[in-house]
Amino acid sequence: YAIPYCIEFKTTQKSTIVNIALSAEDFYGGWIDEKHDGLSPLLPLYDNLLKCDLSVLYLAWHRADTCEEIEKPESSIELPVPPSLAKPSPALQEYMTFFNIQL
Repeated sequence: YAIPYCIEFKTTQKSTIVNIALSAEDFYGGWIDEKHDGLSPLLPLYDNLLKCDLSVLYLAWHRADTCEEIEKPESSIELPVPPSLAKPSPALQEYMTFFNIQL
């Protein structure tokens, strides 16, 4: 799922740090401010990752892979769609809406 500068992984002795940096202007569903708790619905995605559900990584990869503004490696391959995306959870649906992801 790694795409340089968009989806990166760093492994330490105790953990793996996942950095998803989708920063093109067309990714955002709107401005997030202190008064609107727009990211709380995404918190279950962390638990999903801990349970080895990689759906959120697939969605980030898919969005970055389909964005013309992001340079992809030449050896990019099509990844299989995780089964959990057949009927996405509310957290995954919120993530897809926030980043304007179409499958």
